[in-house]
Amino acid sequence: MMNIRAAAVSIVGLALVGWAASAAATVPVSQHAPRLDLQSTGDPANTPVTSEGWGGLKVGMSMAEIEALMGSDPSANGGWESMDCLGIRPERAPAGMLLMVQDGRLASIWLEKGSNIATREGVRVGDTASQIRSVYLDDLVQRGHEYEMPPAEYLTVWSTPGPTYEHYEHARGISFHVGTDGKAYAIAAGDYTISSVEGCA
Repeated sequence: MMNIRAAAVSIVGLALVGWAASAAATVPVSQHAPRLDLQSTGDPANTPVTSEGWGGLKVGMSMAEIEALMGSDPSANGGWESMDCLGIRPERAPAGMLLMVQDGRLASIWLEKGSNIATREGVRVGDTASQIRSVYLDDLVQRGHEYEMPPAEYLTVWSTPGPTYEHYEHARGISFHVGTDGKAYAIAAGDYTISSVEGCA
């Protein structure tokens, strides 16, 4: 009698294990993909932007990985577009964030007016060039603005070798685009595309 009962328990146990495995197998793959939920992660400003990315968003990610993490761009074009480059504003991206995707991969993250995200050193859009210089000191590379008169300029700090011909693919840095009022109107973080002066152009 005990052997029969034990066998029945074993059969029921095996059936439950098989049901659980079957149920897990039917869960859509998309439910297992990493997903950025700003409501659960708190204030986006608490996560700094670096030359490698922002939180789980990393330079080099494919478009599919970006969309799994942050959703798609409802407008399909955040404002920049060329043959191999696209500017997108994913639906779960924080205010003032634009992503430059080049050749199907994330090239750089752009913070513009309305963003309150800072670099690891605490610099934000709207900070002055003098504040930026006081933080990064001699690590900054300065060049004149392409279209505006001084004090408009570009201030860039490279965390890896700068974008010389042989280092384009591996260059990483943060660039502060300063306007005629002496304040940063944009911060770009990522690969050599942070030096772009007209988005994808």
